[in-house]
Amino acid sequence: MPDQAERTLHSLSLSYQQNVDAADYEVIVVEHASNRNLGEQRATRFPGNFRYFLRDESLPSPVPGVRFGVEEAESDLLAIMVDGARMASPGLIAQILSAAGKDPLTVVTVPGYHIGHMLQQEAVKHGYTVAEEEKLLRQIKWPEDGYRLFDISVFSGSCKAGFLRPNAESNCLCLHRDLWDETGGMDPRFTETGGGQANPDLYKRVCEHPGIRLLVLPGEGTFHQFHGGVTTGRPPVEREMHMQNHFEQYKQLRGEYYRQPQTVAELYGHVPQPALKFLHQSILNTGFKESTATSMQRQNALPQLSVIVIGYRMAQQLVNTLRSLSPDYQQDIAARDYEVIVVENASEEVLDAASVAALPANFSYHLRQESGKSPVPAINYAFDLCRGDFIGLIMDGARMVTPGTLATALQAWTLDQQALVAVPGYHLGTAEQHEIEIAGEALAAERQMLASIDWVNNGYDLFTISTFSGANRHGYLHPIMECNCVFASAQNFKRIGYANPDFTMPGGGSINLHMYRSLGMLPETKVYVLPGEGSFHQYHGGVTTSTYAEREAEIHRHRVQLHSYWPGGFHSLRREPTLLGKVPTQAQPFLRESLTRSANRTRKLTEQGLPLWVDDIAAASQD
Repeated sequence: MPDQAERTLHSLSLSYQQNVDAADYEVIVVEHASNRNLGEQRATRFPGNFRYFLRDESLPSPVPGVRFGVEEAESDLLAIMVDGARMASPGLIAQILSAAGKDPLTVVTVPGYHIGHMLQQEAVKHGYTVAEEEKLLRQIKWPEDGYRLFDISVFSGSCKAGFLRPNAESNCLCLHRDLWDETGGMDPRFTETGGGQANPDLYKRVCEHPGIRLLVLPGEGTFHQFHGGVTTGRPPVEREMHMQNHFEQYKQLRGEYYRQPQTVAELYGHVPQPALKFLHQSILNTGFKESTATSMQRQNALPQLSVIVIGYRMAQQLVNTLRSLSPDYQQDIAARDYEVIVVENASEEVLDAASVAALPANFSYHLRQESGKSPVPAINYAFDLCRGDFIGLIMDGARMVTPGTLATALQAWTLDQQALVAVPGYHLGTAEQHEIEIAGEALAAERQMLASIDWVNNGYDLFTISTFSGANRHGYLHPIMECNCVFASAQNFKRIGYANPDFTMPGGGSINLHMYRSLGMLPETKVYVLPGEGSFHQYHGGVTTSTYAEREAEIHRHRVQLHSYWPGGFHSLRREPTLLGKVPTQAQPFLRESLTRSANRTRKLTEQGLPLWVDDIAAASQD
């Protein structure tokens, strides 16, 4: 694993680790010779105290190498990392030194993660490769901010229950030499490939040693890189055979099959924002008592639907939007069926730690440092994180949705894999928000309106305090210019190239209009409109809801760029919609208005001898 090991060593170097200096630690690299060696030059090229040893080892087990490394170590405090493919977070060394102290019975464990969106032994079944992983690392621009590894990872199998419940092993176990000696260290009789259960065995014996204090670092981690190892890269049958050999060797040596220790670790250290979701997940897991099989099934299951939400300088509004997407608000859809990927570009107003920690377990939160003013990089970053085959895009995080939105959109996709689902857009209030002049008064009035309807418990009452937005000002039976809550297959988003990076203006310019029409002009696309659901824009003083003069100038720039991409100029998507879903009482006035305006449009175009849905004809000609 030379490439993976080199990244691991980079993550342990002085140029990456924070709040330590050269006198604080050494890194002993022990490599068993193979046909793909890392070599001393690569192993010692980073700043810091690195010592490299290449061993000719007859056994396929790393145990002799671990014991050799301990003998070579000059410190009384040892951090054992059996797997050289585990990158570290930037505060790992400093936090270990702080937590372990000088107490010989203090043991520190570092949570383990797998890079990717599921355990790697499962991900490989879905085509996960080293190339896919390298793409994820490029997305977070590693190693610029090592804590962003949390953004692209999941708990590893050994700590799938989180760090507030007993774990099966530690992939970075830190203990004093006296305790290593007292417990006998890593047992050399574990000779199976990869060490078998040598590492869990050491962890168990250390955790069950009288008087030890076990500390866990919730804000740090080791992140396993995919390299086709014994437990993550083999075909299922071969993997199961190896694992069974591991179990049998443990039983032969210990007289029974392995049972994880019941020691619960104490939390120690700070928790950076990217790691908060895993602390939240750990807290949630303390309330579940489930079998290992059930837990693994829950963790590894792929959602059908991924929902992307982009936020920037709208923390209060974003909280409401995310609340409207939560499993206890959305109806007729289970949390396991969908995920919500929240990407927020950094500003002076971002979600606070408490709001992030309170996000449901099927949500993931990603804070990005973005130098530009467009959400396009954040959108494309989110697309790469999606696991669902059907994707919803809310690129304006200030848009709350009604309770049946996700279930009805998913129903459309179940009926038609080429469905383009448009959720009609509304503005909270009695007029479009760009007409508002005094922001403070508008925000106060909007809060009062929302409180008056108890929208959390009666989400469809949002219709009673809203008006059609400009994107569908004539209703949803007219051509819709853009959709601020749109759903399409992952494949179709890929076909249009996701979000075009040329749209660099503040707010993305007209990227939303461009993407919606691009999806709608795919020949096989069928447009579904949800008349009983809606996305409701909250006022936040955005690009197109600022002062009249500023708004007109900005929209003109948007229009010039948008028209340049469409021969003959851009226009609303003119494809006939199929209505889908129930229409609650609160939404029926908008259906009546849409019908009335549609009848007027039909009459006028018919009198002129013009087609009603000209883009249906254009799309058909592409077949």
